[in-house]
Amino acid sequence: MTIEKLNEYRWIISNIKAINAEIDSIYEPIASPNGHQTVGGGKSVMDVGDPTANAVNRILELKDRLDREQRDLENRIEEIHEWMELIDDLEVKAIIRRHFILGKTWLETSIETYGSQSRDYCRRRFYKFKEDNPGLFE
Repeated sequence: MTIEKLNEYRWIISNIKAINAEIDSIYEPIASPNGHQTVGGGKSVMDVGDPTANAVNRILELKDRLDREQRDLENRIEEIHEWMELIDDLEVKAIIRRHFILGKTWLETSIETYGSQSRDYCRRRFYKFKEDNPGLFE
């Protein structure tokens, strides 16, 4: 497992949130400055075509993309959990879970792990473990 793969986990979660926000925005018609309502994607209801069908098609596309992202996330979670079983150090497991999986900063991770505000110690502890166990981080 590489640091990049651990960080990708957070990107997948962010992408899922963005897709959900876009789907929600399509469901909510927005009034334009000229008084016409628009549907997701910014098309005016006065535009030629069927804005409802366009919105439904866009929602279906986004839901397909959301399903793919969620499957990818589930696979990544399983991969990370299997990898974390190889780590015997509970302190490092807590650091990895808080920083890489939950997306906490080094400072937040340090406060939750050690009760202190020294982000450097927490970060150094992780990178020292990584240096001592290069086989786990390939």
